[in-house]
Amino acid sequence: MNVLVIQPAFIGDVIISIAFAEALKSADPSCNIVYLVRPESVRLLQYAPAINTVIAYDKYGEESGRAGIESKAKELNTMGFDAVVCLHSSIRTLELVKRLNVTIKLGMVAHSAFTRHILPQNGDDQARIAVRFAEALQPESVVSSLPKLYFPDHLLPSDFTTLSRPIIGIAPGSVWKTKRWKASYFIGLANILLEKGMSVVWIGKENDVDTELLTSVNLLKNRSINYLSKLSLEQSGAVIQHLDVLISNDSAPVHIAVATGTPVIDIFGPTIAEFGFAPRAESGLSIGAENLWCRPCSSHGSNECPIHTHQCMEDISVQSVLKNIKKYVSI
Repeated sequence: MNVLVIQPAFIGDVIISIAFAEALKSADPSCNIVYLVRPESVRLLQYAPAINTVIAYDKYGEESGRAGIESKAKELNTMGFDAVVCLHSSIRTLELVKRLNVTIKLGMVAHSAFTRHILPQNGDDQARIAVRFAEALQPESVVSSLPKLYFPDHLLPSDFTTLSRPIIGIAPGSVWKTKRWKASYFIGLANILLEKGMSVVWIGKENDVDTELLTSVNLLKNRSINYLSKLSLEQSGAVIQHLDVLISNDSAPVHIAVATGTPVIDIFGPTIAEFGFAPRAESGLSIGAENLWCRPCSSHGSNECPIHTHQCMEDISVQSVLKNIKKYVSI
């Protein structure tokens, strides 16, 4: 079977969707799985063992507009797909699917572009939703499948290999400001870990973290390495793969940790685990302020707290995170 998966969403969503490929390959190892993603996700998916080929769709650049849709459809129609699995439901994506000469077209919404739409069940997380598409093609697919990424050791920065264990990763960033745990809390946690003889590495993009945190990170003592905006996405993946624990806001590094088998502590503020993006029990755990009337305030976060308190993050203490780290490493 030759299957095209269309997922031109954010990197975190793309990583979760690898669960589909893992599940389908578990039932049919001979199937050929091709992913269509935005350019920024291409290199990362090259380290997903269940995916055979990755194609870039530059829908906001050179392949934008109707001409881009027509050109991409023409390219894809030369590849002889037996089935299309569409894990995205924008108008642009639907128009692309309509132009594909494929017999089986599975989608997430009821639309004329699809031959069938796959409905989630109550309690499904996002990975389980992706696996339901694999079940529709191959009923023997393993329903518990999670995404898998494997990064070779040569991607590791040389200074990382000199660190003593345990090594704790901290991913303090998010595109959305309300999804960032307080900078002073991250720094306070790092100082405690360093004082207890652990190593700490900082992962992510400088543009996605608070200025206060950037200043403080550079003042930390030995055994702390600042990788913010200094690594490629695949290098960051390799580092995450070799951590003892990752502490992260609700963002893409969480999903990389799950896919590489690294325990992760996922900090939720304005969003909640029930949206389906939290790690399963075997992959880590999530922390959030309980019983706040204002939570969740949006499906993905925002740049300003709607009630100007940011209590959902204020109420998650350093000690509560430290207590959960102890479940994975001796402190």
